[in-house]
Amino acid sequence: MTEMTLIILGALIGAIATYGVMRNKQAICESHGISTYTEKQQAEKQERKARILEMLQEKGSITNDDIEQPLGISHPTAANYLHELVQEGKIEQNGERGRFVSYQLKK
Repeated sequence: MTEMTLIILGALIGAIATYGVMRNKQAICESHGISTYTEKQQAEKQERKARILEMLQEKGSITNDDIEQPLGISHPTAANYLHELVQEGKIEQNGERGRFVSYQLKK
């Protein structure tokens, strides 16, 4: 076989494998009553944001570090969730940047 034939064959096998993986993800989501993988991710995100609001009701004030481990999320993800809740008008940020930033429910 020529090099070009091997390249084309490799690309074809890769495309078939990728298609199979995507179909499997879709089948898993559909079997759980979720039509798309994105919808499942959005549902998880909303659940985590609701949990952040519950934590604020319990504690009164939280930091980024306070939610990372309990929610099992990374530092940037925690920051994104908190920023979204601020943008939605549900919480307010105290402090500007870094370790001295905390959040509380909007009054």
